[in-house]
Parts: sequence; structure tokens; C-alpha cells
Amino acid sequence: MTKEEKKAYDREYRVRNKEKIKVKEKTYYIKNKEIKIAYAKRYNADNVEKIKEHKKKWYIENREEKLAYSKEYYIENIEKIKEYKKTYQAEHSEEIKAYGNNYYIENKEKLDAQKRKYYVEHLEESKARGKKYRVEHEEEVKAYNKKYNAEHKEEIKAYSKKYRVEHKDRIEKFYAENKERLKLKEIEKRKTNLTYNISCRISCSIRKTLKDKGGRHWEDIVGYTVEELICRLGSTIPIGYTWSDYLEGKLHLDHKRPISSFSFTSTDNPDFYECWGLDNLQLLTAHDNVSKNDSYAKPYQLGLAV
Repeated sequence: MTKEEKKAYDREYRVRNKEKIKVKEKTYYIKNKEIKIAYAKRYNADNVEKIKEHKKKWYIENREEKLAYSKEYYIENIEKIKEYKKTYQAEHSEEIKAYGNNYYIENKEKLDAQKRKYYVEHLEESKARGKKYRVEHEEEVKAYNKKYNAEHKEEIKAYSKKYRVEHKDRIEKFYAENKERLKLKEIEKRKTNLTYNISCRISCSIRKTLKDKGGRHWEDIVGYTVEELICRLGSTIPIGYTWSDYLEGKLHLDHKRPISSFSFTSTDNPDFYECWGLDNLQLLTAHDNVSKNDSYAKPYQLGLAV
């Protein structure tokens, strides 16, 4: 009997006597468990490369049978497998996380290429799945993005700058082809997103008062965050009004002491920080703000008795 014939016979025999062999192997294993485990550990430690090579060779030769068996086993034991995975992941969460991070670092280019390929081949499906996830986990996504942006501020800034330079023509083409759609989207976002609305207004106003922002975000320039600004402005909302009135244009962002009363062209001037300080900002009704215009009742200093 040749090697191939013997291999075929063994395979056929195992198929015919599957249950019998399973019972026999289980009985033997239970009886000799400690001996087998000790031997297996010793053998595996002494023959790492040999075992690895043998497994690889065997898998290549028996790939289709292995896949068919794995599929059949999974279907028959799906609940058992799920429960085992759940338990294992709970008990080894830190190890799994560390392994995943290390594997990604070592195989970053390969994994990124696979992701890009899959995304291109399943574009609509990926978009729909991403949109659904963002809607169902809106608060989690916001919290994660906020944390990530804060921890990777400089990296994001450098990457964005590099991307704009390398894809200048592509970006210009996209904006030219989608000008009206993007304009409507921007208007709608400013009407519904308070944080975005205030951030844009402050950024635009500061840009007008300075010769050069130096590419910095307005929060880095003024020394407070948009959340702190919203908190401050919220305390100045006139009685009977709400943030909805601000978004609808019934309330205006106002400087108690008008910008025109200051004299500065850069952030080096102390006047800049007085002008844009939280204490100098408030919300006024549209009517009151228009009536006020740039008028400012300057305080005077009382003469000191000699």
C-alpha cells in the first residue's frame, strides 16, 4: 500500500468510525490527561519551528476539508462557541487589547491597504453601516472624537496641512462641483448646531480683527474653550429667550465694549485679550444690539482727594 493509499484508507476509516474513535480518544485522554499535557508541553517547547512548518504544510494540503469541517462544527456548536469566546474575552481583555495593538503596529501598512480595498469594494454598504452606527451611538462617538482630537491635536493639524497640500487640485474640484450643496449644508449646520455656530462666529470675528492668526485655532488664541464660552453666554441670555432664539438670529453675540474701541493688530497687544475676554462677551436681542451699534459709555475715574 502506497503512502497516498494509506492516507486515503485512514481518512475513510475515520469517517466510518467517527463516533467510535471519538469515544475511544476521549476515554484515553481522561485516563492519561496529566501525562499527555506534560508531554505535549515539553514536545511543543522543543519543536516550535517544526510544529509550525508541519501545521502550515498540513493546512495547505487539507484546506478544503478543514474549512468544511470548521464550518460544520461551528454550525453545530454555535452557542457553545459564543459562550466560550465571551468568557475568554472577559478573562483576558488586557492581553487581547495589547496583542491587537502590537499586531496593528507591526502590520499597519498591510492592514490599512486591506481596509482601503474593502471600503472601495463595499462603498455603499460601508457608508450605510457607518451612518447607522453614528446615529445609534451619537453621544459615544462625540465623546470619543473629542477625546481623540484633544490627545492628537498636533498630529491632526500636521496631517490636515499635508493632505491639503498634496490633494489641492482634488479638494478644489470637489468644492467647485458641490458648491451649492455644501453651502446649504453649512447653513443648516449653523442653524441646528450651537457649538459649531458659536465656534464659527468667534473664529470669523477674530480673523477680521487680526492681520494674521498664524494658523492657530481660536481656542488656542483666546485661552478658553467653546464649552466655557457657551457657559458664559448662557448666563447672559435675556429673560424670556433661549438658545433656539440665538440659532434663529433673534439673539446676537455682542461685545460689551465694542471691538472698534480697542486698538490692536496682533495677540501680543493686551487689548486683544481684554476685547475677547469672557467678561466682555454677552448675548443681546437683535434689536438692542443694532440700537447699541458701536456706542460705549466709557467709565471714568474719580479724582482722588489730596
